[in-house]
Amino acid sequence: MNNANRLNFNNSFASVINSVRQLDFFMAAGIAMLVVFGLLALYSLDGGMVGLGSKVFKQAGWIAISFFAFIVFSMMDYNQLRKSASFLFLFALGFLAAVLIIGQTTHGTTGWLRFGPLGFQPVELVKIILIIVLAKFLSRTDFSAVRSIIMSFVFTAILFGLVMLQPDLGSGILFMFVWFGLIIFRGISWRWVAILLILASIFGAAGWTVLEPYQKNRILAFLDPFQDLSRSDSSYQAIQSIVAVGSGQIFGRGLGSGSQSQLHFLPEASTDFVFAAIAEEFGFLGIALFFAALSVIFYRLYIAAKTSRDDFGYLVISGFFVLIACETIINSAMNVGLFPIMGIPLPLVSYGGSSLLSTFIGLGIVQSIYRQRKALKLA
Repeated sequence: MNNANRLNFNNSFASVINSVRQLDFFMAAGIAMLVVFGLLALYSLDGGMVGLGSKVFKQAGWIAISFFAFIVFSMMDYNQLRKSASFLFLFALGFLAAVLIIGQTTHGTTGWLRFGPLGFQPVELVKIILIIVLAKFLSRTDFSAVRSIIMSFVFTAILFGLVMLQPDLGSGILFMFVWFGLIIFRGISWRWVAILLILASIFGAAGWTVLEPYQKNRILAFLDPFQDLSRSDSSYQAIQSIVAVGSGQIFGRGLGSGSQSQLHFLPEASTDFVFAAIAEEFGFLGIALFFAALSVIFYRLYIAAKTSRDDFGYLVISGFFVLIACETIINSAMNVGLFPIMGIPLPLVSYGGSSLLSTFIGLGIVQSIYRQRKALKLA
């Protein structure tokens, strides 16, 4: 290696080290704790297996990839995302269209693209793109409440429509929650909030007619899971999840000792119902620690948004706050029978690379905004 290359390498390495030092280590600690919860749950559900081919091994690989992406996005200038918003929106349209054409169907939803042995769910990445697109539009200096509400809704509705063609009701609902949350954070009047809530109720009721039969069954099972156990698997899933959460009591049954999860009574225990698996084996105290880690992340997101140096950065962080909060609330609520089963993963905990990678990318963008604000303050 000649002197010029050695100098470039040293400068690049120093830049990485400097960027890492400027990260929010309180948030990083909260993220690490949630990831550990996920790995412990997978270790238990896999019967203590950690070898090649086990879910723990695969998830650890995705964690390594996701952490690398986290560092890369935390080092970038987040303003490049603002400039690329139009391209990203077109990319999202093409990505979702490709899913409808060549996607793989799983559990009635055509939402996966296969790359050899790997599968990826594009809608997870599109959630991030939606936040960036909406943040750019809503942060414009010529902000007008009526125009911004209508145009931002149009952007969201286009992506919502493509997702509903899969059909993926859970992700579609998340799109709408992110849009609604961002226009509130942008500062529209409460009169508009009330109008939008009324319109949402009307369209929500009308939307019942276009739902797939299995989606209707999930909602009916939520309203009364014990009414008709033969209706579908939804009633069974809801009941087993509630039983698993309740059986954990205060201290839990212990790692690897949960009867519902270990005997496979609890369906999708590593993905949609990992919260119930954790509650059964770690009990109320484990769930309290889980929510304590989440609270740290939410608080640091609040601090990062509050101290961001521009409206775009503020809205991007606010969008990720809304997204992670909604995913957590919906997933945990459906695990205890307080929300219909929607197939929404628990951020940083559920098994699967798509959600994990996308969440780490989003948090990396948040760190980029936080780091540049911190660097500006030090300067």
